[in-house]
Amino acid sequence: MISCYEIMAGVRRIKSPKEEKFFAHFFSEIEILDFTLPAARSASDIGARMASDGNRVNAFDILIAGIALAHHAPEILTADLDFLDILKIFRVRGQGV
Repeated sequence: MISCYEIMAGVRRIKSPKEEKFFAHFFSEIEILDFTLPAARSASDIGARMASDGNRVNAFDILIAGIALAHHAPEILTADLDFLDILKIFRVRGQGV
């Protein structure tokens, strides 16, 4: 799962029309998973569990994980160590890249 917000915020920060055009096309060609009520509930469960275990995790990672769980993502590839912690606790198959 890719966060359009995170990518586009970076692209707009560097003010690259070429990158913006590329990613606008990219996001128009892939399935976008919505942040639904079930995703919000999953994210709130993740946030509460992580906090009660003393784990501080980026809020965007929690929202993305909630979306992945609500949409039954079979596996997640990530380079984000926080995200790997979430995956272990919630038993979602994942691997670092």
